Amino acid sequence: MEGEQGEKHQWFLNALERCRRVEREDEVLQSASRVRDGLHRMLGSGAADALTTKPLPPFPEPKRNKIQWDYLMDEMVWLAKEFQKERRWKQTQSRKFSRLIARSKLHIESRKEKRAMQDKQAVRKKAAHLSQMVMQWWSKVERIVIHKRQYEIEKIEKERLDHRLDSLVAKTERCSKKLALKVSDLMQPKQTPGDKDGRRV
Repeated sequence: MEGEQGEKHQWFLNALERCRRVEREDEVLQSASRVRDGLHRMLGSGAADALTTKPLPPFPEPKRNKIQWDYLMDEMVWLAKEFQKERRWKQTQSRKFSRLIARSKLHIESRKEKRAMQDKQAVRKKAAHLSQMVMQWWSKVERIVIHKRQYEIEKIEKERLDHRLDSLVAKTERCSKKLALKVSDLMQPKQTPGDKDGRRV
């Protein structure tokens, strides 16, 4: 029982403390509203901007006049850029001249070897062209020979066929003559011994 009474007493004290805190907060809010009203009356239309929690934009600083060091820094920047451009130009020119020197420094022997190699390549090229022409000529000759042989073979075959045809015609003629003689013999009447000059007595 005593424990329950102690808990109730503690709860009552806590509730009382909360009520007091709420009353203090209400008093603080009321005082703040009074201060705000007073500022509104004092500042007028600019009170809303003055009471906002948003920070004001920074005020632009006035343009500073150039002094000796500013001109010196500009000159140093320009000079650094000029040095960079000149360095790139020198590198480009050095590469160009090095290539030209490498080409012009060919000694006489290397030039002779190069010229001999070029002459050899030219001779090989001409020889290849001539060999190609010769091969084309021989291929044409071969086609002509093949055509001539084929013509001769066809001529021999034709002569053989003509001879065979002549022999067949001659044989046919002989057979036809023999057949005609036999037919004529068969068609003539036989003569009896009593007949004379083809008449009966």
